[in-house]
Amino acid sequence: MKKVGVLIAVVCLLFSFAGCSAGGKQNDDQSKTRLGLSVYATDDVDEDEASVTAVVAAVLTDDDGVILACRLDEIEVGPKIEGGKLQEVTDFRTKGERGNEYGMKAAGAKQEWFEQAGAFCKYVVGKTANEVAGIETKDGKPTDSDLTAGCTIDITDFMAAVSEAAKDAKEYAVSASDKLGIAVTASRYAESDDTQPRYDFVFSAVSVSADGKLTGCAVDELQKTFAVASGAFTENTEAADRLKTKKQLGDDYGMKAASGIGKEWKDQAAHLAQYLTGKSSAEITEIPLKDGKPTEADLVAGCTISVTGMLENVQKAMKNAA
Repeated sequence: MKKVGVLIAVVCLLFSFAGCSAGGKQNDDQSKTRLGLSVYATDDVDEDEASVTAVVAAVLTDDDGVILACRLDEIEVGPKIEGGKLQEVTDFRTKGERGNEYGMKAAGAKQEWFEQAGAFCKYVVGKTANEVAGIETKDGKPTDSDLTAGCTIDITDFMAAVSEAAKDAKEYAVSASDKLGIAVTASRYAESDDTQPRYDFVFSAVSVSADGKLTGCAVDELQKTFAVASGAFTENTEAADRLKTKKQLGDDYGMKAASGIGKEWKDQAAHLAQYLTGKSSAEITEIPLKDGKPTEADLVAGCTISVTGMLENVQKAMKNAA
């Protein structure tokens, strides 16, 4: 029986992203280790301020769905209108990337955001998706003393993202020594004007071998366009609404008919992830593209969309793997 102790020790490291784990379950068949990625995104809009908040979770599970390792990060993008004009968002870093600069300790918290997210990750190791979804809370905050010792923030979205990632985990040949990485990239779509500002998000989860090769990969994207008229956002909502990523939209995304190869976005992204598996970051850099789209026959057979952002994000996740 192989043990996942090495994996658990490695992915516990906390640095720019929240990592976790300890006390994980032994995995009897490492060839059936699963990698999962999920995004729980919401938007909130009033006249002067809008926002997109996305919690992204990456997990490794055994073949029974028990979480072996977990990574979390969260990003908030909040355009504002001042004096009737849209103000540019200047900081697209995630909470994990901001580290101590995020400022929870400065506001009186005992632990910074990345530390609290890391404590949550450590707590869910050894649990299934259903057990994560069933964590007891009060007003969104944990009540179990083992968790509140390191995490006292609202964990509602954490629970949703991690449980969904565990349920969605796909089988890969991940070994006990592989590292788990997560990455988020966000930007303002350059061609969107101030009446319809669009913000693009790319998410990825990866497992990386000791020699720097991808052993598992999952990618997703989200786009959100706000409407502005007469110096105000016009999509007012009374509460945050759930947003669906391209993968979560599935066939409703509507790319299949226009793709030229009869494949929806989720299928093309899955083909790309499979194609990348086994490659190093340097080999990913060398993938031939034209106008951001692949030209190599094996990749084009299942993926004809622009992949530049996804490739860069996967490499970012590989670099951040721990």
